[in-house]
Amino acid sequence: MTRPLKIQGTTPKSLKEISDSELDFCSHILLSEFSSNTTGIGALIVGTPFNKISSVGLTLIGTFTDTSRPDAVGTHPVGTTVGSTLYSFYQKLQTDSSTPTRPLKFSSGQGLKESSDSDIQTHIVSRTLYNLTSFGPGSYKLQSSAPVSGGTWTSVATITDTFNSGANTNVTYLWRRTDTPSAPTEVRPLKARLLGNEYNTIEMSNTDIQSLKSTFKNYIGSSGIGQYRLQENVPSTGGTWILAGSSFSDTRQELANVSYSGTYSGTYSGTYSAAYAGAYAGSYLGSYAGSYVTFFGGSPGPSYTGYYSGYYTGYYSGYYTGYYTGYYTGFYTGYYTGFYTGNYTGQTVISNTETASTVSLWLRTA
Repeated sequence: MTRPLKIQGTTPKSLKEISDSELDFCSHILLSEFSSNTTGIGALIVGTPFNKISSVGLTLIGTFTDTSRPDAVGTHPVGTTVGSTLYSFYQKLQTDSSTPTRPLKFSSGQGLKESSDSDIQTHIVSRTLYNLTSFGPGSYKLQSSAPVSGGTWTSVATITDTFNSGANTNVTYLWRRTDTPSAPTEVRPLKARLLGNEYNTIEMSNTDIQSLKSTFKNYIGSSGIGQYRLQENVPSTGGTWILAGSSFSDTRQELANVSYSGTYSGTYSGTYSAAYAGAYAGSYLGSYAGSYVTFFGGSPGPSYTGYYSGYYTGYYSGYYTGYYTGYYTGFYTGYYTGFYTGNYTGQTVISNTETASTVSLWLRTA
C-alpha cells in the first residue's frame, strides 16, 4: 500500500489512506503555485524577432513561420519572393533539485514509512497531472479568443499571420489559465515530525505540500505527460495527445498572371528592320562646299563653290544638313528611350489567399 495517509474521524482518531478525489486538495495547492509562476519549469515561452529570448535551459517544441508578400494587392509585375517571421515555441523542462517533504504511507511489516518519489508520482503527482491536462490552472491553449470554459485565461503571446505588405492579417494568442479556483474539501496528508528524540505524525502544511512541486515538475520532464508540441498533426512520439485550442495557418496573397494596361518608360536596345515611306513637298536651299565639275562641249569646266538649287543625280560624299524627300528601306541598330503604352501580362498580387502551412498546439495527457 503506497497511498499517503490522513487522519480519519475525531473520536477515536485513526489513520486512513487518501482516495484520488481527496488528493484534489494537494493538487489544488500544487497547481495554484504552478499557474502563478509563468516562467518556471513547465511554462511555455515564445520567441520572435521582436521578443528575442535566450533558449538556454529551454526545449524547442515547434515553430510557426509567417510568410507574406512584400507587395500590396494589385501590384504588378512582381517576383515570387516572400518575407518571413519565425515564431519559436519552447517549454522549460529543467530539473528542480529541491527536497520535498515526504508524506507518510503504511508499509506492511514496516508500519509507517515516508513515501518514495515513485509513491508520490503514482498518487499525488498523477492526480495533479490529471487535473492539469484537463485544462486546469497552469495549462495552455492556442486560439484566436480567450477560452470561454473553465477559469480565467491570460494571453501570454501573440502570433500574427500577415498576408502582404498591405497589413492584412490574422491573429491568434497563446493563453494560459491563471486563476486559482476555490479550494476543494481540505484533506491533508500526514508527515513525520521529529520532536525531541521521538518522531510523531502531523498534518502537512500548505508549504509542505508545495514542496512536492519538485517531484511534480520533474515528472513532467521524465514522463512527457504535461508536455506540449506545436505541429500540424498529432505527435507520433508515443503517449496520448489532445488538441489544445484551434489550428492556425500561415496564409499569404496568391500570385496570378493577369493581363493589364499600362505605360512603360525605359531604354530599349535592339535592331529595327522596316520600310520607311515619307513625302515632303517644298524646296531645298542648302550650302555645299567641295569640288563641282561642269562640262562644256564634252570637256570639264572649272570648279565651282557656292549655292546650288535644282536636281542632282550621282554620288555624294560629305555632310548634308536639311530635309529628305523619298523612300528608305533598311536596318536600324541603336538605342531607343521613351514611353510605351499598351497591354501586358505578368505576375500580379491578387486578393485570393493561399495556405502555406498549418500548426496546432498538442498536449500530452498520458
